[in-house]
Amino acid sequence: MRLLLSFLFICIWQVSFSQMTFSEMKNIQKMDLNKFETYCLSRGFEFDETIDDEYNFGMSYVKGNGSSTKFLTFYEVFFIEEKNVVQYQTSSSSEYLSFKSQIEGAGLKLTNTFTKYERLFKEYNDLNYEVILVTGKSSDPNIDFYEIQLKRKKLN
Repeated sequence: MRLLLSFLFICIWQVSFSQMTFSEMKNIQKMDLNKFETYCLSRGFEFDETIDDEYNFGMSYVKGNGSSTKFLTFYEVFFIEEKNVVQYQTSSSSEYLSFKSQIEGAGLKLTNTFTKYERLFKEYNDLNYEVILVTGKSSDPNIDFYEIQLKRKKLN
């Protein structure tokens, strides 16, 4: 019985630890690339790619494979004007719904919904943050993906 309880505790701990939270994304958003690298590697993510073009500069990390793959990307520069934008991508609908519940519970309001490139975009805002939730299909049409983008609003 004790072994069974220990096993259940470890399973629950791993599931809760591996899910991205709104609070965690806000903390990542305050990092620089060096701290972001340390954060990702210490949580089992592996380096995926550097993003460096005329509009963006950042790094992307990956965890898992197949339908359990998760991507975490940090942009120091995003479409020239934005700074410190965090993107998280998962194929877990429960993780997506949990995150959506967290941002709604934090007071962010749905301000815009639209489709583009066969994907559904939902924009949530409050005074400090903009969160964009994206639902779509991956290159493997049988796998849904959910992307969460967080950026801090500029103070006027």
